[in-house]
Amino acid sequence: MFKAFFSLVSFFTVIPIPGKFLLDAPMFSNLYFLPLVGLLRGGVTVVPLVVYSLSRIEGAHIIAFTAIAFHFISQGFLHADGLIDFAEAILAHRFGVDGYKVVKDRYRGSYAIAAFSVYTLGLFSVVTALIERLSMVKLMGLLVISEVWSTMIIMLISYFGREPPEGIGRMFKRNLSLGDVVVSLVLSSTISLTLTFTTNIGFWFLVATLIALVFVLVLSRALAHKVLGFVNGDVLGFSSEFFYLITLISYWVVTWI
Repeated sequence: MFKAFFSLVSFFTVIPIPGKFLLDAPMFSNLYFLPLVGLLRGGVTVVPLVVYSLSRIEGAHIIAFTAIAFHFISQGFLHADGLIDFAEAILAHRFGVDGYKVVKDRYRGSYAIAAFSVYTLGLFSVVTALIERLSMVKLMGLLVISEVWSTMIIMLISYFGREPPEGIGRMFKRNLSLGDVVVSLVLSSTISLTLTFTTNIGFWFLVATLIALVFVLVLSRALAHKVLGFVNGDVLGFSSEFFYLITLISYWVVTWI
């Protein structure tokens, strides 16, 4: 059990793990631990916000930049890579290019650069807007909740999507069970409710999270099946990052209700 958990931590984060738990290849077992991995990533993401809060440092732009940087760093740019690859495949598919060849190509094209630039600017804008609308404690709670559910979306889209012919996505899906999904949903909900009450976030933010979850699940699955014909590792990374952005946007909308 511990080996499975640390294997997930090692694969999905850059957090150091004990040497005796290091493996040559990822071990996708006990996948119900993923929400806890998301919790760890969320903890890393909000570290600079805690420092800023304690130091009474102000400046929405620098706080937003640091939070986004730690979001990417906590995962080792793992999902960002999937976002870039699949976004490029979506754009290339419009012109009749084989989407699978695009995601397998190790070179980045102009579509990839454009997609990542737009995504990062979107994140920066919405995090800055949230900083101006919420207290630092509430913002930290929401960022952690977003990280937790961004791992949950990976499980859901893999479970409901078609199996890819090869790669990490294939390994992940073959080791994923309905029991893993159910336990992960319970864990994610428990973590979210705990943070909601301890940080006084508000019920509507949880509703926004669930709406974003369903929206991204349906849209990402449809795009994956249309462009590739299946859900591979790049789609998992894409859906995680896409969900993160959509969730934060939905939180911003809630602040105006």
